[in-house]
Amino acid sequence: MGCSKPDAWSARPAQRGKNYPQPAAGKLSGNRHFSIINHQSSIIHPKGFTLIELLVVISIVVLLVAILLPSLQRVRRQAKAVGCQSNLRQAGVLFAIYASDNNGKAPWGSLSDKGGAISDPALVHVALFAGPSVDHRNLLLCPVASRPTEIPKAYWALGDTFSPWSLLITPELTRELRPDLCIGSYGINEWLIGPVSRSTLVLEENTNLREGARVPFYLDSIYWSTHLGQAPPPYEGCTSAAVGPNYSCINRHDGGVNCLFLDWSVRKVGLKELWTLKWYGHFDTAGPWTKRGGAEPEDWPEWMRGFKDY
Repeated sequence: MGCSKPDAWSARPAQRGKNYPQPAAGKLSGNRHFSIINHQSSIIHPKGFTLIELLVVISIVVLLVAILLPSLQRVRRQAKAVGCQSNLRQAGVLFAIYASDNNGKAPWGSLSDKGGAISDPALVHVALFAGPSVDHRNLLLCPVASRPTEIPKAYWALGDTFSPWSLLITPELTRELRPDLCIGSYGINEWLIGPVSRSTLVLEENTNLREGARVPFYLDSIYWSTHLGQAPPPYEGCTSAAVGPNYSCINRHDGGVNCLFLDWSVRKVGLKELWTLKWYGHFDTAGPWTKRGGAEPEDWPEWMRGFKDY
């Protein structure tokens, strides 16, 4: 009779969702649609990367590394070159102190307080840098060439562009030096301190020369003594007697070597510039392997043609 009282179900439709399933997904009143998953990232991690975004990021990182890696390698080489020059400056202090205490003479001849004669540039290194009373071995090594490739089976072994020379010190060489291994990356200008006919060279006489800053004294080398050959080596590290042992003509520092000069200054020297330095008093600094002497880039061995001319 009349309208019946609405039941609880029809009167409270809003509560049905709490205990009963919702209408089928995809249809609601009218034509509106909805989805539980409304984005590709999903409700599990709505801020996550998609696979394509991740690949793009990885590609950008790889590209940046490829661009920056050569620059980082160049900076690393420059840092090692600075360390090399620092070693040479400290070595120059030792040489200068020795010259000051020995009437300006180069370290040659009897270097022993006990009378043991040292008559080889190799043992000059030992006496000043690695003797029984001192240990400055780190000054003997250029950071670019600090690890020997082989241990000498006899008296010595040559180094190369990126490894030091080795000298086996035995009691037979000099009676007060301990048996040990001495390695180094630098060589002394043999024209200044050896052979015996030049052993009385007075450094002060040369440092007063106008060319004092052009006289190489101690520089990168694959042997403990060094001088310049008559012609450039046909390949790097060549020690052929036909062209002379160019022990310092090595591409150790981006087209050059570091050098301590007779005025105790240090700087980088280009490989072709070696032929313009004053290696000894009568050395021709305008010889056939210089620009003033008429040398052309194509005259040089192939491995040296790309280096700067002097």
